[in-house]
Amino acid sequence: MTAIEASNNIKAPERSDIRADSLKYAMSKVIGALSGKKTDPDKIPSHLISEDVLFAANVYNQLSERSSKLADDFLSSLSGNYRNNLAKETRQPLFKAVDSFLAERAKKGQLSKADRRQITRQSFAQSQLDSRLNRLSTKAIQNSSGLEALLKKNVNGDQSAPRQVMKNFRQRIDANIRSKETLQRLKERFEIAAGVKQKISAAPIPKNEFNTSAADFVFQPVSSADGNAVVFLPLKYSKEVTALGVFDSYGDLLAEFKFSGFHKDGRAIWRNNSPGSELKSMEALRLIFSDGGMMEYLLPQDNRAFYERTVA
Repeated sequence: MTAIEASNNIKAPERSDIRADSLKYAMSKVIGALSGKKTDPDKIPSHLISEDVLFAANVYNQLSERSSKLADDFLSSLSGNYRNNLAKETRQPLFKAVDSFLAERAKKGQLSKADRRQITRQSFAQSQLDSRLNRLSTKAIQNSSGLEALLKKNVNGDQSAPRQVMKNFRQRIDANIRSKETLQRLKERFEIAAGVKQKISAAPIPKNEFNTSAADFVFQPVSSADGNAVVFLPLKYSKEVTALGVFDSYGDLLAEFKFSGFHKDGRAIWRNNSPGSELKSMEALRLIFSDGGMMEYLLPQDNRAFYERTVA
């Protein structure tokens, strides 16, 4: 066989393979922009992959095809936009961060309105990993072993989400945005979330040590940054929590922690404006998730360790 004949027998890469690889690269860029940490496209952990991350990656790819500067601007502003929307307790903070960027650039004339609609609707449709095609899940996939097949399936074709689907999705998000919530209203949210049976489900977690694993929950009574109490959430929960409160043994809300950014390992950081010494009657830290569910970390009587307790 001649060299020419051999070269003719080389199978060209499938379009889906090329786009899947491109999407993995885009996901690594998005995750890197959010966490501040470089991510290998071929070794993205499953707990960092979700439909909303995939949506942002699809948008990045489409922006890259139109303007490298727009794509770079998108990445550089993503973390700040995401943080702002998380602070507002937006139900879909990453989607809102992406959507607001596209809207802003369309308003400035850097992106046409038609392009904005196309980018959003196609990216939404091509980011569906389950059967619910009218939403974007913020929950991480169970494992990444089947990711390649999912990506190949989703990147084939140029499917686009219907206009009404996008309209309904935005309306559901906007209906859940909290501009400024009082402590009493926050308490009501926790009461609603706690209205189902709960169960103990995890081993004790040290509260006074800064653990190096991103999977760890950490409570520091005295932060090295400002001397006030601070909480580091486990990485698997960091994108999903919309509220965090401190409760006493009577179930009364003592104080609220505010989202303040991400640690270099990707964990969400929530801060209180007082040191832990002023929260002496604290018994539990409770978390509310974007889907309305709740989890709490209980402080046993020995005051040595928190226990995770989830909603049944």
